[in-house]
Amino acid sequence: MGNGGQEQNVDSGVLPRHRAHTAKSWRLQFILILLVVAFFVGTGFAGYRAYQTAYVELKLIGNKSFDFSETNGTFEEPGYIARYCVFSRCHDITDEVIIENPNTEEIKNRTIGDYEISYTLNYLGETHTDSREIVIRDITPPEISLNGPEIVGLYVGETFEDPGASASDAHDGDLTAAIKTDGVVDTSHLGVQTITYKVQDAAGNVAETSRRIFVYNYAAFTSEPIATFDELRDYIIRNGWDISFGFKNFEKNIEYSFQPDKPYYGASLVKTIDAMYVYDHFGGPRTASERSLITNTITYSNNSAHTSLAASLGLGNLRAYADSIGMTHHLRGSVHYGDTEYFCDTTVADQLAEWTKLWELINNPTYGEDLKHYFINSYWDNLSFPGSPTHMYKNGLYANNYHESGIMFSNSPFFMTFLSTEGNRWNMIYIMQDLAERTYLINESL
Repeated sequence: MGNGGQEQNVDSGVLPRHRAHTAKSWRLQFILILLVVAFFVGTGFAGYRAYQTAYVELKLIGNKSFDFSETNGTFEEPGYIARYCVFSRCHDITDEVIIENPNTEEIKNRTIGDYEISYTLNYLGETHTDSREIVIRDITPPEISLNGPEIVGLYVGETFEDPGASASDAHDGDLTAAIKTDGVVDTSHLGVQTITYKVQDAAGNVAETSRRIFVYNYAAFTSEPIATFDELRDYIIRNGWDISFGFKNFEKNIEYSFQPDKPYYGASLVKTIDAMYVYDHFGGPRTASERSLITNTITYSNNSAHTSLAASLGLGNLRAYADSIGMTHHLRGSVHYGDTEYFCDTTVADQLAEWTKLWELINNPTYGEDLKHYFINSYWDNLSFPGSPTHMYKNGLYANNYHESGIMFSNSPFFMTFLSTEGNRWNMIYIMQDLAERTYLINESL
């Protein structure tokens, strides 16, 4: 070395100690800063996501509307759900729901009206609401009643004064003024007429009732209204008449009988079987002579013609035929008279069986009309009355025995029979006309 000074040792590959420490510290700080920034960014993002997926829910269980009547149904709360959810985790906050209904008692008591139950949830500054509708309807019709009798009897030409009706409703009060009447009574002719009274309340419920007016001929014994066969029976009993009767509506299959098994002498009614047998077995008369015998036997009730016809057909055959259709007395003599077996007693039950079969035969498309015409005539017809419809009949009188059987071709065809021991009455014809008319009117009202 020059100048004789001490030589210095320098390590050029190693930094000074304080510079190395500073570089390392800077790296740690940078990493720390990155971690802090990542933390705040992650926290913020997580918070944002939590904010986006959090919600409050109020949900009603079951129907939102209920419809009951004042007499049927009771409201029971189906329930509801309230919750606060974050991500997939939810918390039950059902207890926070407030239910409001000012008409709880009315709903409980089924008071008619429209009601609403409201549900409110206040949570985290938010308000959620929902509601149910409850309707309680009026289904009870008004009450309507007739003023005066339900059935009125008048003679032809009499004036009908309508006593009207009254009506009231549990909710609407007196509805008499709202009654509407349908039907006009015309007493100028025989018949059964109906007036209908109808009323409707504010809820649309309808009530109605009716009155029947029976218009009789002047030939009737009384204008007393008789609307059922029980009433007709009582009418006969009150008048003291020994009369049994039977009825059958063929279309509606309605049958009625009074004293059906009481035997009466039926000298003329027994002849009906003769014509029935000929048509049922042979399809009609086989000869002109046989047709003549049938005409005189049925149309004019000639005893000799009946005896000849029955003999030619055979009493045994006629008796067996009667048995087959349910007649129990036919051609078996009489408990009242000692006549030959060509004549006999009959009963209402026998007549119902016989004429039910005759109805079948006259509806036969081949020979029915031909058979029917023997029974449609004006020879001593006591089942007819003014205004009576077309009918076929057979009647007879022997001593005090008076009997009538016939089919009337009204709106709904029917059979009627009257067996009596009142044949010695001077007014028996009028009694029969009266009973036939009343039977006709009852049938028209069925």
